[in-house]
Amino acid sequence: VRFEFGAGGCTLTLTTAGGTDLLGCGHQAWWHGETGVFRQRSVFERARCLSSGAWASEELFTMVVRLYETPFFHTVEAHFVGDELMLEVRVNVSLESLRPIVVTAQWGGG
Repeated sequence: VRFEFGAGGCTLTLTTAGGTDLLGCGHQAWWHGETGVFRQRSVFERARCLSSGAWASEELFTMVVRLYETPFFHTVEAHFVGDELMLEVRVNVSLESLRPIVVTAQWGGG
């Protein structure tokens, strides 16, 4: 997991065993893109999306990713505390669980 923040938004890079995917996110704007981050079982591999995010506090960055050709949108909360990162990912509807996916990691931001 890697975040790169700039004046107009950020880029979230996720690297898994399946490969690397980038997800751009606008600040006070919706960015158009395509992502494979939120794969739905055999429904689609990549989906067109709109994403936007903002700092909710000094330690919490929240982004919303709308897969606009589907009924799905995902909320990603990135909690930065010291050198630790906790990601909480929620989906609005699911045929499986609505429980958030939580990932924790060490990060190099300090």
